[in-house]
Amino acid sequence: EEEAAGPARLREGQDDGEGGMANWLPAGWGRISQWLGSEKERTRSMEQEAFRKAREATARCDIQHLVAELRFMSLDALKAVLCALAPIALTRAEITDAEDEKRLNSPANLHAVSTSCAQERQLLSLELALSLALQNRDRIESIWKILFELVCGIVLGERRNGVPDDVYLRAVSGLFQIGSRSMHKGGGLIQDCIYEFIWKLIELDDASFETVALHTNSQFSELIQLNMDLIRWGHLCEAALAYLERMERIEACTDQALELLSFILLDKSTMRRKNFLLCTETAYEFALTGKNERSSRKAIDYLYALHLRLSAWERGKDRNKEEEEGFDLWVHVASVLCDLSLHPKASKDRREYAMLSLERAVMSSFLSSLPEAAWEACFEKVLWRLLRSFFTNAVEANPVQQEKSRLRGWLLLCSVLLQHLRPLTQLGCFDKVWLGFLDVTEEYLVKHPSQLALECVPQHLNAILEVLEADIDFWSGREELWSNTWARLNNFCPQLLHLRTSDKAEQVAHTGGAGTDGEEEGRETGLPVAGAKEQEPRAQEVGEALAG
Repeated sequence: EEEAAGPARLREGQDDGEGGMANWLPAGWGRISQWLGSEKERTRSMEQEAFRKAREATARCDIQHLVAELRFMSLDALKAVLCALAPIALTRAEITDAEDEKRLNSPANLHAVSTSCAQERQLLSLELALSLALQNRDRIESIWKILFELVCGIVLGERRNGVPDDVYLRAVSGLFQIGSRSMHKGGGLIQDCIYEFIWKLIELDDASFETVALHTNSQFSELIQLNMDLIRWGHLCEAALAYLERMERIEACTDQALELLSFILLDKSTMRRKNFLLCTETAYEFALTGKNERSSRKAIDYLYALHLRLSAWERGKDRNKEEEEGFDLWVHVASVLCDLSLHPKASKDRREYAMLSLERAVMSSFLSSLPEAAWEACFEKVLWRLLRSFFTNAVEANPVQQEKSRLRGWLLLCSVLLQHLRPLTQLGCFDKVWLGFLDVTEEYLVKHPSQLALECVPQHLNAILEVLEADIDFWSGREELWSNTWARLNNFCPQLLHLRTSDKAEQVAHTGGAGTDGEEEGRETGLPVAGAKEQEPRAQEVGEALAG
């Protein structure tokens, strides 16, 4: 009323009276100001009370029950909830704990939270999003894009430095956990995303990767174990093995990496050729760069286990099928063991252990079933290369050790010939193998004529020749090869003829008479003669003796 009457008084000239402007305006505004102040205080009190009740309600909320109820939401509503949670999970703190916590209760500063509060909100939002995804695995392909972008924003985003470790690690483990059960859904989308995510983790710096590897090992193991078909036949194998290689470089993660690698390598099911080769190379890297000798020996054992796996696989195959892929893979495994036994950066113990594994592999009865092409590759890529490397590359600094290595390589070649002589003589490549053996033997005696070699080589050559002479059927029609053999042996190993002459003399003295006419003819021509040797040692027995 006074506000309405004031202008009227002014119009009537009552500006200086008792009810003039100077009197009524301050009084009227005072009452209005008082009313506004009380209303503002009442509003502030109501907002604070509402804010307090909201916090209490959130504290009493059963998250698991809430998530279980949200499972029955429509797909559009589910997407809306995830989209609402995502920005909260990606929000960083705007003030620090040292600032006045009373500001948190102010309606004007609802978005200004402390660091601890922001982290709690991030973690809670992330947990809600991951729990919703786990509860809705049947619809995961529809919400995968939202979830994947959320996790990548936390783990790989530009704001990574502001993300607390518990939120960071929960995002990685949660994605592994969900992906391990959903890889076969989404038409390959989820597989591609997990594949890309693993490669992004591999590119992290050492400190970040070590943290991830140590705290998410169980989830990554589950990812591999539940998706072995993708490891055997899919491109996930490449990413998983690269991840394990990176783990192996971190000392605290070496044992975990070896355990996961063994799970992949010792799997009995067949595997795509490319993936098998990747497994072999990974085991080789583990053996070469292992942090300690124990882990390196484990990796070498895994390589030998690949040999056993291939031999078991080949024995179980239908032999009517002309498939030689398994034999080719075996040659590759043997070649990798050969590389490791010759690698200059490998320690002496690792080279020695790799050599022992190689000897066990090439002396296996599995090689009796190798086809001709695999045998040629075995000699060229493994045995001859091993021996010639000992001839030319001084892996050992000690000259005595160098000579022992040469003799060991040559004796291994002899043992392989004797152990597998029967299947070898039935192959068309035997002439080539035999002449190659003579070549490396001549190179050994001519270029490295040590006392040790001059004593041992003739004796073992004599043992091999005695076994060959006993097989009359094989040498029928190979007179030219036999004559060429003796011509070369007389040239670079004359001690052999003296040794054989001495053996013949001892045999004659023991029997008390001269040999038969056939034996005399054999000594003159150098050809094996029927009946010349009635008590020849078996090839396998001699081979085992030499191997021993």
